[in-house]
Amino acid sequence: MLNETQIDHLFEFCEKHFVRHYDLQVELVDHLANAIEEQMGIQPNLSFEKALDNVYQSFGSTGFGRLISDKRIAAEKQGSKMFWKFFREHLRWPKALLLFLIIAFAYSLFRIEVVFFRIFYISVLVGSYSIELFAVFNFSRTISLTGKKFLTADFSRGSRLFVFLLFMPFYSVFFDKDFPPTSHGTWSILFFSVLAGIVVIITIADLQVLSSVKKKLQNDYPKAFAKS
Repeated sequence: MLNETQIDHLFEFCEKHFVRHYDLQVELVDHLANAIEEQMGIQPNLSFEKALDNVYQSFGSTGFGRLISDKRIAAEKQGSKMFWKFFREHLRWPKALLLFLIIAFAYSLFRIEVVFFRIFYISVLVGSYSIELFAVFNFSRTISLTGKKFLTADFSRGSRLFVFLLFMPFYSVFFDKDFPPTSHGTWSILFFSVLAGIVVIITIADLQVLSSVKKKLQNDYPKAFAKS
């Protein structure tokens, strides 16, 4: 059984070899410790440093590089999978009721007065972006207070909502007297109403991802968050 000093040395070893994320360090240190204990159990005269060198050599010429790359890909896939899980939940009953209510409300506003629709639509976009930015800021602040970096957190901050920013050049019609384009009638209004509903659902799903990741990190690494 390795002592606390040796465990601390393994964390320093990981940091020295470009493993910057604490969650990956913990996983790697556990692997290294088990492998070292196994070697020292087979060869009682083997020193800790030599056993560590042997284990590190087993990772090949790239060291921890391949492991870091694989973990990054896995974390990215996990983040996307979590988002789409929450997103799909809001497309199923009874949560899908929110989407239908937004569509119906937006369409009703247009029928009453087009300016009401414009105000509602722009308010949904601006409000969603603002809420998301605030949530990401709080999430990042909570992580930064630990003094640690987490690979899982890095792939949870990227909002799918910001993809809509790519279409901002097309949103110039917001300020045009013909927005929404009444020449296209009902289908045009329904399209923009659905788009507003999807923006809201994306925002909710992103907030759920941030909340889930935060709780998981706090449960998995209580010592790191105890300092925050």
